[in-house]
Amino acid sequence: MKKFLFSFAVLVAMIFVVSCGGSDSNSGGYSGDGSYSGDGGYGNGGGSSDYNNVCEHGTPKCEESIQYKCVNNSWEIREYCDCGCSPYGYVCKSCDSSSGGGSGSGSGSSSECSYGDYKCDGDSSYRCSGGSWFYDDSCDYGCNYSTGKCNSSSGGGSGSGGGSSSECDYGEYRCSYGYSQRCSSGKWVDDKACQGVGGCNDETGKCRTADEIKPCPPKLSGSVSGSSVKLSWSYSTSSGCGTPTTTTLKYYNDLTESWIEIKSSSASSFKSYSLSVSDYGYPSSSAGQWLLQAGILVENEVGSASASCYCFIDSERCSCS
Repeated sequence: MKKFLFSFAVLVAMIFVVSCGGSDSNSGGYSGDGSYSGDGGYGNGGGSSDYNNVCEHGTPKCEESIQYKCVNNSWEIREYCDCGCSPYGYVCKSCDSSSGGGSGSGSGSSSECSYGDYKCDGDSSYRCSGGSWFYDDSCDYGCNYSTGKCNSSSGGGSGSGGGSSSECDYGEYRCSYGYSQRCSSGKWVDDKACQGVGGCNDETGKCRTADEIKPCPPKLSGSVSGSSVKLSWSYSTSSGCGTPTTTTLKYYNDLTESWIEIKSSSASSFKSYSLSVSDYGYPSSSAGQWLLQAGILVENEVGSASASCYCFIDSERCSCS
């Protein structure tokens, strides 16, 4: 009987252990590699390190034996330092012996490149460190595919891998969907957006300047004082309006039914004028009073625009458009 009771107690204990020993599949736990998994846990990619912090473009830093450089608000590895990274200047320390093995991508048989080599990829220069390629610099004047380094000036960047694969010749420009594009390293890259400046000039491939755009109509106003009329005007060079070079003042002659020039001068200095009603006005039967009509014409090499005023002498008012 005692043996039976003992065996029964053992069996009950084993059933209790089996039913209570398993863990909930949804709860977190630490895996073999030390990372925590499960709801609310941190995986291998959990949390953000200083590597992803926002930084100032071009700023260098050292961490352990790696040199970093800030590119577009994020830290990018610039070089693995075979002999350590110096916090004084944030550059790799020089080695007493030749830097053969190098840290990074492993032994020589699996190296992508040789230490100190450079290569181009588009408008960026890369250099070899530790058997792997790392970003070195962005090239304002294109990357020289012969040296793998950035051109120091706009003179003669080489094409991207030979003439047969080049899309364009260095220094060329073209218009594309409201942008001016320039040729860099044998490829077309956006140079400037031309919206609101008069668009892109298909002949030059560049955005039009104010001198290449037709002027907009001037803003004209007039006032009547006794037997004289004073006209004043201004013009805009923004929002697609060109810069006028010449301003011409005209009045309407009722007898000849034509516009006659009074004065033409430089647009930068000629901005107002006073007219005598006895010289330039006429009695209008339709208006029932003396009327003076005057207009302004602004122009440059591309085109012209105008505005005019009807000045009612007896009513002492002007209507301009």
